[in-house]
Amino acid sequence: MKKLLNKITVHPITYVLLLLALNEGLIKYVLIISIIIMIHEIGHITFMLIFNRKITKISILPFGGIISLDSYISTNIYEDLIISIGGILFQIIFGFIVLNLDLSYKEQILYYNNLIIIFNMIPVIPLDGEKILKNILELFLPLKKSLICMFYISLITLVLIFALNISIIYKNIIVIIFLIISIFRNYNNTPYYMNSFYLERMNHSFLFNKNVNINKIEQMYKNKNNYMSNECEHDFIKKHFKLIKDKK
Repeated sequence: MKKLLNKITVHPITYVLLLLALNEGLIKYVLIISIIIMIHEIGHITFMLIFNRKITKISILPFGGIISLDSYISTNIYEDLIISIGGILFQIIFGFIVLNLDLSYKEQILYYNNLIIIFNMIPVIPLDGEKILKNILELFLPLKKSLICMFYISLITLVLIFALNISIIYKNIIVIIFLIISIFRNYNNTPYYMNSFYLERMNHSFLFNKNVNINKIEQMYKNKNNYMSNECEHDFIKKHFKLIKDKK
């Protein structure tokens, strides 16, 4: 437990919003939101530990947290999906508990709990809604295509939110900027992420229940055994990187 606590860091944007809230005399609401966020992250962490995922860093944000893992990309998608849902699941359980207790600030707690659930369900990088939808897409689409799809879905979702209520931009400018930066940073990291995936599949053996024939390396699936021209993924990935090396 102590090792886990040492991995917790607070994102700078959280300090900024915390100071703004304290300046407005909103200490009570800050405490309520902090408790809800803690419960949300405990939900994710609980399932990560159940599935033996190695946690390297926990960054606390105003609306949740980002947990970094030292694990393979080719993890079980169903486990990933449960982990992604874990935070919201714990919040729903927390909401039912609060609903049946006699508390002074019951309405405020339930309001912010529901608000954070709704916010985290938005399919925008790096929120839980994006992770859940990406996990589902990975079941049916090649990994690279699912990453690109989530980039465009994230952008379109933000644009639609702005179009429906332009005042959201002014009221939540810091969070909006953070989300936009996260979306484009994630997109720019796609080549590095995919190369890590290729090398991982070339150097380690993963067995899945389904096989798939593909035409090029970019069509590789995360949750299937990939074959190209009757070659297993180990062989055609090696050839792919050899061709790149020869061109250089």
